[in-house]
Amino acid sequence: MIKQFKQHIVPFVITTRKIVSVGISMLYFKHSSSFLQIMGILIVFVTTLVEFLNEIVRSKKGRVKINTDHSDHVGTDAYALT
Repeated sequence: MIKQFKQHIVPFVITTRKIVSVGISMLYFKHSSSFLQIMGILIVFVTTLVEFLNEIVRSKKGRVKINTDHSDHVGTDAYALT
């Protein structure tokens, strides 16, 4: 998974884990939070999510399918990076 998404998967996983931890902590320990704190959490999460999804779209656009239509090989589709 890291090989496919390169450097973007680690920050996404870490950010998601931290946001879930903060959310659980806020609910379980009944911590109060302001509107600006919640907005900050959402901005960080949405920004990380957009960056991660952008990398997925970019990696799919960068692959071009190569036709390897050989009668002796079944299902040998190959992809090349452009």
